[in-house]
Amino acid sequence: MEANVSAAERTPRLVIALAAGVGAALAPGLFIRGLLVAGGAAMLATVVTGYCPINAALNDGDREPQWRTLKRYRVEA
Repeated sequence: MEANVSAAERTPRLVIALAAGVGAALAPGLFIRGLLVAGGAAMLATVVTGYCPINAALNDGDREPQWRTLKRYRVEA
């Protein structure tokens, strides 16, 4: 895994993770609380590891395509 979260992105992600944690503590429903905890944990994981799979998927198109050729075989009966 190559780090794709810059230092400038880590601070807002940390703030969002903390806000999600506070929101989960104040949320009335179990479903909403679970969503907030999961989202906050995901944001915190991207801060700690420096890797975000969503960034990787979105920036995958920036690389040059790797062309593959298929071998064709001709079969005669």
